[in-house]
Amino acid sequence: MRTLMLVLAVSTLVAPMCDAAQETASDLLMGMSQASRQLNYEGVFVYRRDGQSDTIRLEHIFKAEKEKERLVSMSGPERELIRDDGLVAFRDGALAEGKFAPAPQAFKGEFTAATLSTLSQNYDFTLGDIERVAGRVARFLSMTPKYADRYAHRLWLDVETRLPLKSEIASVDGDILEQVEFAQLNILEEVDEDMIATLTSTVSVRNENAGSMLEIDNQISEPAWNVAWLPPGFEMAEQKSTRIAGGRGHLTSFMYSDGLAMVSVYVKSSLEQADTEPSYAVRGAVNVYSRAIDENEVTVVGDLPMATVQRISAAIRQVPGQD
Repeated sequence: MRTLMLVLAVSTLVAPMCDAAQETASDLLMGMSQASRQLNYEGVFVYRRDGQSDTIRLEHIFKAEKEKERLVSMSGPERELIRDDGLVAFRDGALAEGKFAPAPQAFKGEFTAATLSTLSQNYDFTLGDIERVAGRVARFLSMTPKYADRYAHRLWLDVETRLPLKSEIASVDGDILEQVEFAQLNILEEVDEDMIATLTSTVSVRNENAGSMLEIDNQISEPAWNVAWLPPGFEMAEQKSTRIAGGRGHLTSFMYSDGLAMVSVYVKSSLEQADTEPSYAVRGAVNVYSRAIDENEVTVVGDLPMATVQRISAAIRQVPGQD
């Protein structure tokens, strides 16, 4: 009898591992896309970069085809970020500090057969061993760039749900630049209706003044700038033109992605003189490079190597006849 119980216990642990071994990288990534958006879950994760770490509590709910999410810092200064179906609100002080740990949602993009086909042209996918993260069985997946113009991405995906339990961004030399790892994760069978109402009302109130500094300019139909070079596989994901309050100019932004990495270009045209000396900053896997083009301040921000960010900056051009 004791032998039978032991066999049953072992088979229960081995079964999900065998199922996971039969899956492909594409299966895992498409399953992760769906799970990250449509499941209800809460947990605590640790975000590490630059020798520092932040502990963050995450609550995520999906109801009526809409996502709501809250991140609350559990270490350091009190900070809070709320996402409500595309709207983003910060608790007082969080935006001014200019930092808040990202959830493992860099991997919440829509992975389809088409996007995975494009990714396979620029990354090599490798399935690794079964491991344990946050007390759950996870499958390791590595995405190594074929070129030195971008970073490697590593994922540990929950075998049961396909949620990302751990993620890393690493340099070409293998140095870990950023790491997000759950210490605790709970899948919610039922959603607290009071929490839904609180998230919705909080975002509504906090977004009343969201446009006080930058207002979307619907009159600018054609951008006055373009980017003449991007790494292979990068495509535009978003483009905005906003007017700075008080008639002090406008800000044009472009966001590009290859499905894993993201890079944004900001062009600030204002009445104030732009700094002529280039400047740069590094924070984890994110590199920032700013320079002046005439009286415009051009900034490139991306989770790409600095050499790539600088090359993108050098390829930014003003469109003739546009201002």
